[in-house]
Amino acid sequence: MDKMQTFIYNSLLLILSVCLSKLVHGSGIASVKFVNYIGDGKMADGKCCVPNILGMCGGRCDLFFTVCLNDPKITSSDSSPCSVGTFTTEITQDSNEIAFTDKIGSAPNPLKINFQSWATAIDLTVTVNHLSAGTNETKLVEELKKSVSITPTNTEQEIELSDRTSLFMSISVCCDEYYFGPGCGVYCKSSAGDNYECGKDGEKICKAGWTGADCETNLDECESSPCVHGSCEDLVNAYKCNCKKGFLGTNCDEEKDECDSSPCKNGGKCSDGANSFTCSCPKGFVGENCEVRNIPYACASNPCKGSATCKDVGASFECACPVERKGKLCETWIPHICDEKPCKNGGQCIRMGHAYRCVCHKGYYDIKCDREIGTGAKSSKLTGGAVANSGCLTLTLLSVPIFAIFK
Repeated sequence: MDKMQTFIYNSLLLILSVCLSKLVHGSGIASVKFVNYIGDGKMADGKCCVPNILGMCGGRCDLFFTVCLNDPKITSSDSSPCSVGTFTTEITQDSNEIAFTDKIGSAPNPLKINFQSWATAIDLTVTVNHLSAGTNETKLVEELKKSVSITPTNTEQEIELSDRTSLFMSISVCCDEYYFGPGCGVYCKSSAGDNYECGKDGEKICKAGWTGADCETNLDECESSPCVHGSCEDLVNAYKCNCKKGFLGTNCDEEKDECDSSPCKNGGKCSDGANSFTCSCPKGFVGENCEVRNIPYACASNPCKGSATCKDVGASFECACPVERKGKLCETWIPHICDEKPCKNGGQCIRMGHAYRCVCHKGYYDIKCDREIGTGAKSSKLTGGAVANSGCLTLTLLSVPIFAIFK
């Protein structure tokens, strides 16, 4: 296998490793970032990666790195010594010292490893290799090891691995969505319809009104017997009191005033009692609500005079008087202008409510019949269309306005 074939092989291995890690649903992601590497151009056996004609290290190594993350609590087998995850970078040619950028070859830097569980104490091993240009053999440059303690906080932690060579890295760990805890091993997912919310460590925090390991039990708010005069109905984080008759309020601790609905009729007076009321009825009415009349209707005796209208009011009555009468029984005439004889020259005064109208004798007209039409003619047309006939006394009703006087 030549140098280019090895490069392609390692690249495919890296891509396959990353793709496979994305297919596995882990409980978290570890981001491993290469920062800087300082080497001396030699391999682990002390020989130069590229010796010159004098046998001295005159050239630079073609380096690639294999990262292994292992949980020391898990017994590793020869086939899978990296229990958390592993990957191999592409080759960086002619480099004894490397300042890494955001890519190593075609792969992103940092590289991400999905894991099923995370131990806060992790054994980190980075194998530095050189690909020999002459033989296409992989030669060990150095194996760098370090135990690190990293808590999933998504904060980068700088790490230095040093022996003969030095490698500077940073690692950050974050839990997948719905995974919590120092090992990302606590699963908690809540939705709007659940009875709990997830705490920062994945613990279930029960919503108000719920209890139990999974917040599955509805707290009984009726346990304290809050309803004084009624039965209690338990709700979610609440309760409802069904009050006995005569009581009200959130806890049925308020006595209802039965007089609030004005149950007493016909002027009866209401007295509130315990879940009851009593009506004191006025004269002429009986019954629980003073709704029964026990005396004859007052208007039956026709007490109102003249053309007045009678109306029963409770045990009594009221008279609605016409305009010309007054008094409780409409027994008193109201003085009228006709009593003062406003119509002159023998004219007749006609009552029209509080107003009047004059009917004039022959030969006179106007509101008060105080204007003379004229004499000597046997017949003549009068204002308003009335005709005066000679030889007999005729009252002529002229079309004149009503003269109204109100007392």
